[in-house]
Amino acid sequence: MAKEESPLSSDVGSTCSLPDAVHISCLSEQLIERVAEHIGEGYEAVGIRLGLPKVFIDRCKMSHSSHHMQVFFMLYTWRQTAGTQATVRVLMDVLMDSVHVCDVDMEAIVRLLKKLE
Repeated sequence: MAKEESPLSSDVGSTCSLPDAVHISCLSEQLIERVAEHIGEGYEAVGIRLGLPKVFIDRCKMSHSSHHMQVFFMLYTWRQTAGTQATVRVLMDVLMDSVHVCDVDMEAIVRLLKKLE
């Protein structure tokens, strides 16, 4: 039996269809907060892939009681340390590479990014 695709599953694979302006844009604090809402368990793998030291990620977990704030602070700090290299494209590439070890709602993130067009 063939696996059913959700109506948005084609959007996930088509992040390259986002305009270049979205791909190369730096992440605003508001966008980081919205993206963080769609990253679940296993987010530590995202932080490691973004180049953050594990000790820092552990510190995020200890310093913030809510999961959302842990993820937000991790992404916010990555943006601060990576500077202009902290683009939507880099984050999307890392998230796509992390879906097998982290709960990421890529469909929701792609919908969110499409609103930036």
